[in-house]
Amino acid sequence: MTEDQAPRQNRDGHPCPPWCDGIHDSSPTHVGQTGRIDFGDRGLDSLWATVILGEHHGGRPVVAVTGHRYRGGSSHVDMAAHRAEDLAVIVEMLADATPDQHGKLAAAIRKAAAQITAAGGAQ
Repeated sequence: MTEDQAPRQNRDGHPCPPWCDGIHDSSPTHVGQTGRIDFGDRGLDSLWATVILGEHHGGRPVVAVTGHRYRGGSSHVDMAAHRAEDLAVIVEMLADATPDQHGKLAAAIRKAAAQITAAGGAQ
């Protein structure tokens, strides 16, 4: 931005944070993609991380991690910045794990979620 340009803002007039590279024609949400991994020959399979500030985030930006499977839809998790750092450490640990260990962890996570749901504590 030069001095003679107006600061970027969303369609509601809210100034864009420095990280926002979103297009605000149809959305008031501020978005800044920080990284993406594409799985090449497997079609549209990809993972990406973004910073998002939208109406449904309570006025605070969140880190979002999204996975898209060409044949299986998408998964998306929003979290506060300090939780995102925790997730980054876990992902680094997974880099040293085997595919079998990845599968066991996924099963354990699903089991924990099912236990909460079965007990009536799901949100």
